Amino acid sequence: MIDLHSAACARIARARHVFALLALCLLLPAHAAPALWEVSAPGGGRVWLFGSVHLCSQQCYPLPDAVRQAFEASPALALELDPTAPHTAARVLERGVYAPDDALVRHLDPAFAADLLDRLSKLGLDRDALLRMRVWLIAQLITVASAAQAGYQLEQGIDVWFLGQARSAGKTVLELETPDEQIDSMDGLPDSAQQAMLRQGLLYLDPARMKREMSRLVSAWQRGDVDQLASLIRAETSVDPDTEKVFESVLTRRNGVMAERIAAYLDSGRQVFVVVGAAHLSGRADILVRLAAMGYQVRRAN
Repeated sequence: MIDLHSAACARIARARHVFALLALCLLLPAHAAPALWEVSAPGGGRVWLFGSVHLCSQQCYPLPDAVRQAFEASPALALELDPTAPHTAARVLERGVYAPDDALVRHLDPAFAADLLDRLSKLGLDRDALLRMRVWLIAQLITVASAAQAGYQLEQGIDVWFLGQARSAGKTVLELETPDEQIDSMDGLPDSAQQAMLRQGLLYLDPARMKREMSRLVSAWQRGDVDQLASLIRAETSVDPDTEKVFESVLTRRNGVMAERIAAYLDSGRQVFVVVGAAHLSGRADILVRLAAMGYQVRRAN
C-alpha cells in the first residue's frame, strides 16, 4: 500500500466524490436560492433532489429554509456515496495505484509526464508516491488541493453537512452508488481521456485563478441557475473527443444508474432527501430528465 505523503491526498481518500470529476461537479431564468426539486410517484413515494457543491466554504451557508424543511421532513438521506465510510477510502487506495510492474509514466506522454512531476514536486508532493498513483487519482488530488489553497474544503461541502445533520437526527443514510462504480467511471477511460482530465486540472494550480472560478461558480449555484450550470459543463467537456468521453462516463452513464436507484425509492413509497453533485441535475440527460421520462412527476420546489 502506497504512503500518499499528503494531507490533501488523505482528504481525497475520505471524499465522497473522490474520483469523479470534482471540478465538473462543482460547476455551477435566475432564481434566488439553490435549486430544490420534488419528484413524486402515484403510489405515494416522494424524493427531494438537491444539488451539492462538494468543495465549498462558509459562503455556501446557511441553506434556505425550504431546503432544510424538506430535509427535516424526510426520514432518509441518500448520497452518491457516504464520504466517511471506511470501505470507500479503502477501495480508492486499492484501485488508485498501479501494480508493482506499472507506473504513471507509462500512461502519459513523456514530455507531459516530466512537466507534471516537476510541477507537483514543487508543491511538496512526493515524487515516488506520484509515480505509483493512477492518472485519475492525481487529477482529483490536484482539484482538491487547488481548491483548498483557494479556501474551499471538502469538509465544507454540502453533502458532508447533510450527512452530519442526518446522523445527528438518526436518519437512515443511503448510497446511490458503490465505490467501484464511481472508480470505474474514471478508471475505465482510455489513457488519452484521463490525460485530458489531468491537463484540465493543472489549469487550476494557480490559486488566484481557482479562487476566482470557485467564487463565480458557487455564486451561480446559490442563485439556482441550472441553465448556466448546463452551459458551463458543456463548455468544459466538449472541447475534443477525449473530454467528451469523460463527460459521457462520469456524468451521463452515472446519471442513468442513479436515476434507476432513485426510481426504486419512489416505487417502494419511500420519502428520501437526495443530495447529488449539482452537475447531475442539469443537462440533456440529467437525473431529472430521466425520472420524468420514466413517468414520475418532477417539479422545481423553489
